[in-house]
Amino acid sequence: MAIITKPKKISRVDLTDVTSGNSGGSATVIKFSPDNNFIAVSGTSSTKEIAIWSWNGSTTISEVETVNMGYACYALSWHPDNDYLAASNFYGDAFKVYSWNHSDTLTEVETINTGVNILCAEWHPNGNYLAVGSYTAGSAVKVFSWNGTDALAEVENLNTGDKGYRVKWSHDGDFLYVGSPLANKQVAVYSWNGTDALTEVATYNLTSGAAYNASWTSDDKYLFVGTDVATKQLLSFAFDGSSLTHKQTIDLGYRGNDVSLWNDRYLAIGMAHTGSATAAFLKLYKFNITTETLTEIDSLTYTATGIAEVDFQSNGRYLAVGMNAETGVTVRVVKVFDHP
Repeated sequence: MAIITKPKKISRVDLTDVTSGNSGGSATVIKFSPDNNFIAVSGTSSTKEIAIWSWNGSTTISEVETVNMGYACYALSWHPDNDYLAASNFYGDAFKVYSWNHSDTLTEVETINTGVNILCAEWHPNGNYLAVGSYTAGSAVKVFSWNGTDALAEVENLNTGDKGYRVKWSHDGDFLYVGSPLANKQVAVYSWNGTDALTEVATYNLTSGAAYNASWTSDDKYLFVGTDVATKQLLSFAFDGSSLTHKQTIDLGYRGNDVSLWNDRYLAIGMAHTGSATAAFLKLYKFNITTETLTEIDSLTYTATGIAEVDFQSNGRYLAVGMNAETGVTVRVVKVFDHP
């Protein structure tokens, strides 16, 4: 009897722009909402530093809410329960939390004076804490507790010795990545005791420049970091809970602003340039866990200063892309086809 086998499905990844929108300035941070129905983008617009765009899941975005913070907003983070959005403008020292009605309205519920200029923010995976990085070396990272409705309270003030450019919690919430320009340890990981203390456990010296955004694998055993160091703008590390082991260095040609990992297999990275250029500012890599290496598989070219941030939708089908100084475009959505 003949054995009939079905042909193996051919899988491919193909980055394709599907839609874009203009909030009136360059993007600084971009994030899909936890329910994937909205995209929050912060930026340099003089009248709407925060904009919320609805997303129909395939082709269309529409701006449904904006907030005028008075200055450019560099810190933006959805709460894991999808009910709140945390944000701060850079030139003020106040950090704000907005409630979200899951439709078209942000309502301010908390304002706290941090005493520093905030560069980034991220909610802890359990939603009970908020980490922020600042431009103030003596308070590079602060952690606030959250009462679940309307109040932040500072519980940790970490002096790393330099600025806290980016922060990223591990998936289990036990560790916090901090990227900075700090000499000898631009890449650093701190353990979190669950209530009020961060403790340095691992660092890596870039020898120059600064580290920016990072992304963890779901088991927190690998860390991917973007930097502004020439010829090594993307680095990968293995992490065992107490040390970082450098695995790979990739020359992107431009600063590695932001990385977003999906399904532990696909890593999107947005790049930036010091001046306007036409270049492949968006690249997609595939991670091979066996060889512990990244391989470039696709890219998109834009005429802009570059890309501020990228964020995978939770199903991996789309990327939200925040554009930096692209004429008439603040936010893009890019489709990623046929994930294996």
